Amino acid sequence: MYETVCYEKSFLKEVIARIDFVAPIDGLEKSLPAKLANVVSTHFPINEPTEAIAQQLQLIIGPDEVKQSRTQFKQWKFYGRDREKTLSLAAPFVFVSYQQYTTYENMKEEFAAIIDAIGKAFPDARTGRFGLRYINSIDIPAYSTPFRSLIPRQIDHPFHAIPITGSTAKRSLIPRQFDH
Repeated sequence: MYETVCYEKSFLKEVIARIDFVAPIDGLEKSLPAKLANVVSTHFPINEPTEAIAQQLQLIIGPDEVKQSRTQFKQWKFYGRDREKTLSLAAPFVFVSYQQYTTYENMKEEFAAIIDAIGKAFPDARTGRFGLRYINSIDIPAYSTPFRSLIPRQIDHPFHAIPITGSTAKRSLIPRQFDH
């Protein structure tokens, strides 16, 4: 669909897609359904299930100012043949990470196949949040041009309402959240 763009060295360090479910999928804590495992293993042939830990820290105004909780859960981890990509599947989420990104179409096809298989195995599963993140690695040869001058104003500040004189851009995020 898109024209092939070839760079001497890809500027994408990692591409991540993630879906958080509205409610955890209870069936994933104990086992992975065979049909789902077959679909996943066609794209991610190395299977290494692990135990993972989620920690939550709440800051509360009052006598008990800090509450901390820790939960252990089963995480199904799959890798590409050369570990160039990772799929993590757990009751609350599914997450795919490409360290050697090829094309959007390839990633979309693989991720859609996994999501479709999850939907068939767990028809009550609902998406609460979807995220797609591109992590760039920009190497600038050693010369005296400031980094900020290499990025057009339209990209750095797309709404033109934020003054850039004297400011330093720390992070620019464009979040997408779909509520159902």
